[in-house]
Amino acid sequence: MPTKPDTPGPRSATSSGPGADEGHWATSRLVPLAIIAVAVGLIGAIIVFARQEQDDGRAVLAAAAVDSATLPISVPYREVAGAVVIDVTLGNSDRSVPMLLDTGAPTIVSGQIAETYGTGLAGTVSAASIDGQVVTSDVVALPRLAIGGAVFSTVGAVVGELEPGNPFACLSEAGFIGANLMRTAVWQLDPVAGVVTIAPSVDGLDHIDGADRFDLLPASDISPSPLIEVPLGEGTLTTLLDTGSNGWLAAHPDDLGKLGVAIPDDAPAMAILGTTAGGASVARARWVDAERGRAVLPVAAMELLSPGQAVAGMDYLSRYVVTVDWPGGAVYLDPIATVAPSTPASASLAWDDGFVVGSYVEGLPANDGLQLAAPVLAIDDEIVSDAPFDRFCRHLTQPPERMVFTLEADHAETVPVAPVEDLFARFER
Repeated sequence: MPTKPDTPGPRSATSSGPGADEGHWATSRLVPLAIIAVAVGLIGAIIVFARQEQDDGRAVLAAAAVDSATLPISVPYREVAGAVVIDVTLGNSDRSVPMLLDTGAPTIVSGQIAETYGTGLAGTVSAASIDGQVVTSDVVALPRLAIGGAVFSTVGAVVGELEPGNPFACLSEAGFIGANLMRTAVWQLDPVAGVVTIAPSVDGLDHIDGADRFDLLPASDISPSPLIEVPLGEGTLTTLLDTGSNGWLAAHPDDLGKLGVAIPDDAPAMAILGTTAGGASVARARWVDAERGRAVLPVAAMELLSPGQAVAGMDYLSRYVVTVDWPGGAVYLDPIATVAPSTPASASLAWDDGFVVGSYVEGLPANDGLQLAAPVLAIDDEIVSDAPFDRFCRHLTQPPERMVFTLEADHAETVPVAPVEDLFARFER
């Protein structure tokens, strides 16, 4: 877990949260950044799945099948804290449970789900985190998983920890629907209608004719996450389409430099607290202008990412109806609206056995002296130093439009935070 450095002085900070418009395709969206802080660490593990020798869990993860007679079908989804959440049923149960739809990872289930619905240990799989540590996880097989009327069988799943304290547990204690299951069909995500369509092929689907078509390059056989070559600057950028992340398009600075995308010294920057297998990590994102066709888009330059592969999260993907045709080896992006990126809060909260500072925009006078992982004493004058994890979940999923949080210290100091609504004002809207 992240360590808690000494706070350089007591202070309070005001943080922007979601605006009144809760729509998936609003012209400007505000999302909490705590999930981004966690996703930074997960992205590293996902990317290197393709680079590690796997154990006998490989065949189990590749064994999922779908009953084609149950397709096509459309089901609603919810966007919660920037994540896509759908309801599923497991085994013979009629009770639905929420799971995250995550193209950027294999299917992951909690230990409880594995024990209740799995067939027992079916193998293991190894992956290296972004900090180079190799983690070996158990793999189980789920005999039956249904999404609406779509029925999947022999679904391999990695057993992960979604215990209280893991921010993803705020969204689902069951787990993630991953790419090894999704590869069995065509999946279309429509942010305007708020529905996911699962089909055996693209025949008869809307948003195919006239959409931008890309060749699909599966990241690996374990997690065949969709990679595409995104035109950017003076070339293309190999990009992972990741519905499990709420970020914009992010890439290593070296990759952006090769495409002629300059990173000015005064580029807006944010410090983010992340997690890896080895514990805490700190990411720094700097937003720069990049040309994609006729549009000028923000790209986050992040040294924490592995060179050679960028990541596009829901803030980027929500500009399109996204169709991932695993059987046909193609991805279709159909523009639906001119959408500005989410306006980041000037600071946000994370969880480390209590509320701590999870991120902050650099360069704002009110944020001078803020430190990542600094303990938080109060939010809007409500003492939270002993608050339980479910209080953090409420903040993450239903954050106030604006808030004030006070860091633990010896005396009170209130610091107004400059608004950051205009942080992306120069980009296309």
